[in-house]
Amino acid sequence: MDEDFLADPFEGKGKLVSDPCRFDVRAWVYTDENGVTHVCHVYRVDPVIEANRERYNASYGQRWGDGRVVASIPNGVYYHGDFAKAVHDRDEGWIKRFLNDSDNQKLRTFRGNL
Repeated sequence: MDEDFLADPFEGKGKLVSDPCRFDVRAWVYTDENGVTHVCHVYRVDPVIEANRERYNASYGQRWGDGRVVASIPNGVYYHGDFAKAVHDRDEGWIKRFLNDSDNQKLRTFRGNL
């Protein structure tokens, strides 16, 4: 998966412009023949997804309780989708639907429905 993370999403035409100290995101820029500049951010989510799977599997048989961590959201998902807005708006219904959706199971760290 590191090959995909490190690869130029503009098929060799892009320029890497990200901060070398940030290991979880790469920013690429490409200006096309019409003068339009395109920016692509590529996020490394594998470490978060792997840690989530380990925590999820270890949660078998554990009980729910206050303060239970039920998910870990990679920054790219949190800030570049609707999740941050839902948190800001305190939209617990949206957050529960999102985390209970089977398409988002890789973000979960604890079994069960919210």
